[in-house]
Amino acid sequence: LLHVVQWEDDRDINEAYVGKIDQELAPGGGRIDHIAFDATGLHDVLARLDSLGIDYIERRVDINSRYQVFFHDPNGIKVELDFSAEETGDRKPPAMFEELAAEISS
Repeated sequence: LLHVVQWEDDRDINEAYVGKIDQELAPGGGRIDHIAFDATGLHDVLARLDSLGIDYIERRVDINSRYQVFFHDPNGIKVELDFSAEETGDRKPPAMFEELAAEISS
């Protein structure tokens, strides 16, 4: 997957959705924000990340869209794993895009 995002006036919502870009935290990021992969086995992946003590962010634009998990690899590169809407069903992450957008605009 290749995501192209224009960072201008909407920087706050983009950072709220995929995480803040912090060169000290993620020095490997450079001009590329993150890499993304199609994935399967959401519950197993989350259990594995938890068992390894890896922090991650769960996101979803809306209930009909793909489920996204963001984390940093050992080199500081942000990784996104995308899971199909069919696999994840009605699972709702801690913050949906609409909620983040409303919070930032208020």
